[in-house]
Amino acid sequence: MLACNCFYPEDAIEALEKSDAVFTGRVKGIKKTTIDNESYNAVLIEVNEIWKGIHTTQIIVYTTWSSCQFDFQQEEDYLLYSYNHEGNYYVMNCGRSTTLASAESDLKQLGQGLEPYINVSLTIEFYKWRLITGFIILMVVGLSIMYIGRRYKSKKM
Repeated sequence: MLACNCFYPEDAIEALEKSDAVFTGRVKGIKKTTIDNESYNAVLIEVNEIWKGIHTTQIIVYTTWSSCQFDFQQEEDYLLYSYNHEGNYYVMNCGRSTTLASAESDLKQLGQGLEPYINVSLTIEFYKWRLITGFIILMVVGLSIMYIGRRYKSKKM
């Protein structure tokens, strides 16, 4: 595994300038995915406050399975400095992204952010394969119960 090539901005203002999107938000979901045959965690974030780059109430960010992986936890709040590559936003473990509880100094430097104003719901898109799989399992179980019920009924007659 290669070492992460890190960039550590001196302060929040430099990090803001170097990032494509800066925002706070809560993790609503984490799943494994691949992009260009590379493994990533896709993380669904409910956005609370924005300083740069996005305007939506939810966003999916990615973190690579490498020494650069940012360790997201379900239902945890974060201040994220993310980078856009080919339409996807990425967060790495180096830089100034951190839990909201550890971001007091950065939040003071950044000042008041904006509320997201474009309401989106990415939950169905994020969980679509789980929903499809759940639906298929439910259908198989339902059909099995119907089949067993009919066989049981026909044996009684």
